[in-house]
Amino acid sequence: MWGHYEQFLGKSWDCDLEKKAQEEISSCILSRHSNLSLNTLRLRYIKREENAVLRDVMWAWMSAPLRHGVVTAPNRFHYGIEPLANVANWRTRKIGCSYKACGADSQTMLIACVYDAE
Repeated sequence: MWGHYEQFLGKSWDCDLEKKAQEEISSCILSRHSNLSLNTLRLRYIKREENAVLRDVMWAWMSAPLRHGVVTAPNRFHYGIEPLANVANWRTRKIGCSYKACGADSQTMLIACVYDAE
């Protein structure tokens, strides 16, 4: 899932953070309160391959500034680009992501990315 974004953003994949991401979504419930630095997303997908959905998630996070009209690096918060800002932040050095298919029909996907700063 992370692939070429890792090199682009200069972050390292971390298996321990991946495990934390797995734990965060293991119950198929997104917690509103977590002590982790993370991005989460719940998607409903019908008649689509999981890999296609995961590519869409990464694209959604990476293209957020374009969709929300944030074309410069303003010194202000904008909710629409928060997931990308969390990962792209210069303090963030490592990331680990996981996903899980949930629901009776297994067509609800939960995605979590946990990140850590030095």
